[in-house]
Amino acid sequence: MKFRETFFSIRISVILILMAFSGHTFTQAPQQYSPENTIIAFDIHGVLVTYDKVGFVWPIIKNFGALRFLLYKGVREHLKKELKKNTPSPESYFLELAKSIPEIKPYIPGFFDIANAHKPIPGMRELLEDLKNAGYELHIFSNIGEFAYHGLKEDDIQAEGLKSRLPELFKYFPDNKVMTNTLKPNIAQYNTFEENHPEKHIVFIDDRQKNINATEKTAGQRFKGIRFRSPEQVRDELERLGILTKKSQSSLPAHSTY
Repeated sequence: MKFRETFFSIRISVILILMAFSGHTFTQAPQQYSPENTIIAFDIHGVLVTYDKVGFVWPIIKNFGALRFLLYKGVREHLKKELKKNTPSPESYFLELAKSIPEIKPYIPGFFDIANAHKPIPGMRELLEDLKNAGYELHIFSNIGEFAYHGLKEDDIQAEGLKSRLPELFKYFPDNKVMTNTLKPNIAQYNTFEENHPEKHIVFIDDRQKNINATEKTAGQRFKGIRFRSPEQVRDELERLGILTKKSQSSLPAHSTY
């Protein structure tokens, strides 16, 4: 019996010594992501915002003339040609269309009005706030057009952008941290994003799997993709990465204020 007790004590001692020499690797994992070495990038549609099914009705009624214009045969044919091009964003179709058919110019604000009929996804504003409070730099990496996001003021065309429609959501993204017209999943766009942020990890959140798959092929291998399914699921992923600390259920919002 004494021999067994002695042998057990020796085994415990050896384990404790190994733990001490390994630098506490059993109890303290190194922090890979931190505000100093990591930025968090978001897609817009399907991640930050979703179609406002109720608010979508009024822009359509108000801009019915714009939709009716699209039914004209000449316009439809022009759009078909544009759709076959590697055009960065839907707004380009209308801007190109206006060059060859000047009569469409008065309808362009209506197109933007309809295209930007979105509302924030409940829970995302709170998630952005928590990331900001944790010290992380927040970016947008989206194929949204520059004018659709920032708005358009050119000659006699004035169209409101998504940013000005939802200022409480997009206040977390300064203009110099917004990358539009990205043509995802074109790998060159991801490489450009990496080049713009040397020596940084990039945690990228997108709702399309093909856009997440592209994060594994970048030149610098500094992307970490998270497929968006819900704000709660993204929060869980960020907690597992050590980017956010776990919140108690009572502290989470019961519903969005939007």
